[in-house]
Amino acid sequence: MIRALFGRLDRRSRFGADVAMLTAGGLSAQVVVIAASPVLSRLYEPEEIAILGLLATIVSMGSPILCGRYDVALLMPRSRDAAERLLGIALRFTVAIAAIAFLTSLIAGDRIALALDAPTPRGWILLVAPALLLTGVGIALSGMASRLRRFAVIARARFAQSTVAVVLNLSLGALGAGPIGLLSAYLAGLLASASMLAHRQPGSIATVLRWDLRSTTLMRRYRSYPLVNASSGLLHGVTLALPMLVLAAHFPIALVGQFALLMRVATLPLNALSDAVSRVHLRRVVDLVASGESIRGHLVKVMMLMAAFAAIPTLVLTLHASTLFAWVFGESWRPAGEFLQIMMPAIAVRFVVGSISTTFGGTSNNGLVMIWRLVALAVTSTVLAWGAATHDPSSFFRYFAMSEIALYALMLGFAWRAAGHPRSTSRPRPSRPEGSS
Repeated sequence: MIRALFGRLDRRSRFGADVAMLTAGGLSAQVVVIAASPVLSRLYEPEEIAILGLLATIVSMGSPILCGRYDVALLMPRSRDAAERLLGIALRFTVAIAAIAFLTSLIAGDRIALALDAPTPRGWILLVAPALLLTGVGIALSGMASRLRRFAVIARARFAQSTVAVVLNLSLGALGAGPIGLLSAYLAGLLASASMLAHRQPGSIATVLRWDLRSTTLMRRYRSYPLVNASSGLLHGVTLALPMLVLAAHFPIALVGQFALLMRVATLPLNALSDAVSRVHLRRVVDLVASGESIRGHLVKVMMLMAAFAAIPTLVLTLHASTLFAWVFGESWRPAGEFLQIMMPAIAVRFVVGSISTTFGGTSNNGLVMIWRLVALAVTSTVLAWGAATHDPSSFFRYFAMSEIALYALMLGFAWRAAGHPRSTSRPRPSRPEGSS
């Protein structure tokens, strides 16, 4: 059904097939996570799940700058050689940022954990650096796989990540490993995904990591990606992390665990589809810019289909999430469902609009996304501060939901403008992709 629906977007392209492949891989990975969640919610306490949620939040906050966004830039040049050099640049950025994170965790890790009111063991903060390294390698290699349209490889890597993490979570949880089990499984999943992507990567590591004057020239040519895209991506990462961080600083840690389960279960399936669409959408936008065709019509069709997918889950969870959570995960997790009922309309809006957010990178309208992310950071931090001052979790989530809807409506307006004014100067050939047979 997914392939049939997305195939209507453009029957002359591979958009529908590519989205179907990535979506199938992403959703199958999330099915594994969701199927195991009722067991995990009984093996681990909310406070333990909160630790994993905080680690994942910090990694997500830093992930937009891991590759300097050269993982997006490598889609742009025509030659395979240039793309491989940009991949090498992306990997170097990842190593540098992971090293900085490691030094920071050594120097200020305890203070950071205390500020977040994280329970013991606080040594989990040392795991941020290896998690960032593995995440960045996966992002960079996924960028090259997207260029080659090897979406099946990305799909399998995601499935491997979820499966490895879930199996270890269940096994270690049954042995009473507590938060150590959750954190170990999280890292093992990242390692499995990165390893699978690296195994299927064409060419050798020596070829990718070579450096000469041409590499320097490419780094400078696409400098807007680290200077604008990556920096604005960091702003976006901080904005997305703020709810979890503010909750940890102002509310009981058990509430952080409730929110972590909410995000893990309710948003992962939608995120899997949204991420799949956004990746293929970026590839499609780049091709449309290269051929001089209209982008706005494609934008409308994508959003209409995403809205159709979101409609039924949004209605059901807005009305019945608290009852469903209590039944599936146990009565102690009912608050997570109550908060989801408040948040679900905003999650749906983010899902629909976020799917076309790669329009900015594909059209090189990096300034617009920077403006939006500055506004989003200012609005979100202000609204969450108001919500925290009420000391009422329901008010906190209600203010947050309203701000999210307003911000993504603004993003939609900016994306529409970017689609009408593409500024890409390095256009790939609109011919068959490299590596196709």
